[in-house]
Amino acid sequence: MMSDNGLFRHSEIHLRPDPSRTVIRPFDLDYPQAFRNDAHPRMQQIAERVLSLDDARLLKEHEAIIASLADRHRDIDKILLRRFDEIRERLPAAQGASREAALAIGAYFSEEYSYEAAALFNPSMVLRADQTGAPPGGVRFLLSLRGIGEGHISSVTFRTGTWSPSGGFALDEASNQAISPRIDAPAEGVENGMTRVVCEGSEPTFPK
Repeated sequence: MMSDNGLFRHSEIHLRPDPSRTVIRPFDLDYPQAFRNDAHPRMQQIAERVLSLDDARLLKEHEAIIASLADRHRDIDKILLRRFDEIRERLPAAQGASREAALAIGAYFSEEYSYEAAALFNPSMVLRADQTGAPPGGVRFLLSLRGIGEGHISSVTFRTGTWSPSGGFALDEASNQAISPRIDAPAEGVENGMTRVVCEGSEPTFPK
């Protein structure tokens, strides 16, 4: 698995971009500034169109959304409802939206994005705080990578793995369901607050 040149040892692990790995990210459907009509914003028009649908049509739309995304993403409803909550204040007509309508509106203002479409590089690793499941004499680590996606936009992606004296480096198999993080900013007025990046459901489980 490893080769030795007398100074350091080379790992044969190769990290390659996987365009099939995607996240769901915010999508702004508003018109460019030069074409905006503040009296009839496009976002509001879309929300009103969704709210005009009857319950049967909303259920059908919900089923179509889940069918198209469930293989690549977990907790689709939770992701889309979170997106709806992010834009709710910009949509006066949607304040009393039903759960099904909120899901559909959240979907209209979201997009699926391939964050490794072009490249994957710049690895950097640190020891995990929790070393449960580490190999004998070895450690578990967290690996960060820079992914270049569609539109040549950079993203930070994370992987986990282990190192041991006998086996060298080993990476845990990447899930085909990537997790888009939730960013918890410090409360307004709090000095020296901490911004937390929360990736719910992304932790592997290990035997106790």
